[in-house]
Amino acid sequence: MEFSCDRKSLLAAARRTAKAAASTTTVDALAGILLTADAENYELTLSATDLNIAITCTVTAPVVAGGSVVVGAKLFVEMLSLLKGQTVEIKLHPQHQLAVTSDTAGYLVACLPAEEFPSLNLPEQTETIELSGVKGLAKQTVFAAAKSGNLPMQCVKLELSGDSLRAIGCDGAVLSASRRELTGGKPGSLLIPAPSFSALAGSVGEEEKLLFSTDGKQAVFYSPEQDMTFATRLGSGTYLDADTVLSGVAKQYEALVDASEFRSALDRTITLSGTGSAYINLVFSLGMISLTCETEHGTAKDSLPAQVITVMPPEGFCYQGRKLLQGIQTMNGPIRIIVSAEGLLLISGGEQSFFQSPGKKPVAKTAKKKMTKKSATKAA
Repeated sequence: MEFSCDRKSLLAAARRTAKAAASTTTVDALAGILLTADAENYELTLSATDLNIAITCTVTAPVVAGGSVVVGAKLFVEMLSLLKGQTVEIKLHPQHQLAVTSDTAGYLVACLPAEEFPSLNLPEQTETIELSGVKGLAKQTVFAAAKSGNLPMQCVKLELSGDSLRAIGCDGAVLSASRRELTGGKPGSLLIPAPSFSALAGSVGEEEKLLFSTDGKQAVFYSPEQDMTFATRLGSGTYLDADTVLSGVAKQYEALVDASEFRSALDRTITLSGTGSAYINLVFSLGMISLTCETEHGTAKDSLPAQVITVMPPEGFCYQGRKLLQGIQTMNGPIRIIVSAEGLLLISGGEQSFFQSPGKKPVAKTAKKKMTKKSATKAA
């Protein structure tokens, strides 16, 4: 195998592909990138998989001699990053030694034979749907997926209709849903594991167009812009009905507020919680929304003007602050906040909906004075 390639183009493809390589594994080939040089079509294909997701990228390259080999994904990306030349030359020597050179610098690294790389068996894309905004959909839903327990709830659910795609993330206490317009999509639904959906979002641009298809076992996303194919195994099982959850919030208290102003106030209020999961006390009063966060570090308060339609009791309701901030992080313009008599929270803005069940107001920690032997004797 021998070829040359534009270094920056190869580096970009290697970085995308490396996202599918396993970070920890006992199978060395799963931590690598399969390089396949095609002398007939003058192109190089990079492939990686951790057996849950797979990514392949193709770049144009004047291939002198075809062949294939598996190189460590992290090492390959680091080498291409450190080299400074415009063009990189790569040649496979006997005993699977790969020479990577550019300008005046070069490396000779040990690799694995291509036979050790697992077969990807990606389904052909026959009936495809064009969609965009995957990055935003992931940002709006992945955080809400369950981190453990029920396997279906550790997925992001994609619901397809004839004219729209709705993505849903839910862990039982929090639900976030967002909708995008589609053309020609057949009705149906599928479960994509949240880590896979996050990895896909990290591989594409904000509004990059993708061609999507599924065979019922895998979902395949193809980017014409990057000549990249991303495949993931699908989850299975029963998922919570989002419409039942969202429609179950019976309006008792209501307010309208600007999304960015509410987000800023919320961000300021949870500062004392650090990266923890402190609760925010939310209260609707006349013309005002008040936020309070009590932690072991102290108390933070903020308030902002709002069109309050129905005021709350002064004790309000408590919600997990970080989840609440994540739920509104991409909302813009006016948003409607509805709270039921039981404290069920529903925030709607544009094509987004966010639900959260209330938590119990944390009990303030009080310092306990230690009783010494001397004080105990005195007390007796």
